[in-house]
Amino acid sequence: MNPPAKRVKLMDGSSISNTSADTHAFEDALQHGKPSITNLKHHDVLWYEDGSIVLATDEHLYCVHKSFLASSSSVFKDMLAMPNAESVMTVGSQGTHMGKDEDIYEGKPVVRMFGDSDENVYHLLMALYDRNFFRAGKPTTAPIVLSLLIMSSKYDVPVIQSEVIEHLKSYYVTELPQLRKCEIACKDLFCGSTSNDGTAIDFDAEEFAFQLLDAALRMNTLTLLPAIYYECSILPLGKILSLSNKHSLETEVVEKLLAGHEKLTKLSLIFGPKTLSPQTKCKFNSCLEARSTLHVEWLYLRGYKYPDPPRKLIMSGFACVGTAELRAKLCSECLNRTGSLAAEFELLFWTELPTIFGLGDWGALK
Repeated sequence: MNPPAKRVKLMDGSSISNTSADTHAFEDALQHGKPSITNLKHHDVLWYEDGSIVLATDEHLYCVHKSFLASSSSVFKDMLAMPNAESVMTVGSQGTHMGKDEDIYEGKPVVRMFGDSDENVYHLLMALYDRNFFRAGKPTTAPIVLSLLIMSSKYDVPVIQSEVIEHLKSYYVTELPQLRKCEIACKDLFCGSTSNDGTAIDFDAEEFAFQLLDAALRMNTLTLLPAIYYECSILPLGKILSLSNKHSLETEVVEKLLAGHEKLTKLSLIFGPKTLSPQTKCKFNSCLEARSTLHVEWLYLRGYKYPDPPRKLIMSGFACVGTAELRAKLCSECLNRTGSLAAEFELLFWTELPTIFGLGDWGALK
């Protein structure tokens, strides 16, 4: 019996990266006698009559071009350079099997894509053969992005991997200047998808963050991790625990999320006092009184209401502190100082973000 595989669960309930029950059966058949590929059907789109190699999943046969795969992926290049004897190339925790020399279909050698779902293979090949299938900055579905992140990392396809990361960096920023300029929401990068039975599924940013965290951790996509951890950690504690359990995150990861939630909350709490600087004197009593009142109100509100997460505070700036009427009473000198102090808070947040989740500093992630 095969051990249960760790899965990245999609919003339609399917798995995007690890082996399905059908794939386990496919592997069992190999161990006890090679499975017949005659029961598999040609893929409607990715079957090229002039192709030179057939990729077999548990659902489809894909006839593609050996030279194109080899030029796109160093892993395929090495694997396809193996002699036509039975051989197994291990990629990550799963294997991709090249059959014996008699494992031929319609005169073409067959590569059995063990450990890869049919959906993942389809997404990777479509991204390679059709450059309009996925483009950075163009809204796409969560399953496509997750598939391509995993497959481009596993098979070392830099042209796809770099574009996926570029797409994600539009929201999961990796540079401080990007944080200041980022005006899009995560949902702006994605559109809804459909389940296997054709049911429409809306994009869920919270669900996606946990799916992406699982995929990024397993694919070692270090530069994106601080921002992804952040998006997961700013959710309510109950939501963090339920989504962590749903996506089978490791205990160590869940502990980082819970600790990060506490640290980010504490960081948000200091935004008001940091920008108001109530201890700083001012020659205008009305300004000093207004800053003191704003400070007291900030502390009072925090007594029964969580502050906005740091990134939202940074985007809002001083405008998120108190009422416009009170803020208008600040003198120009003190108002200018709030802007400088807000920038200091931004730098503090950005510097500490990786360390909050035990990832070291930014330099170690790049």
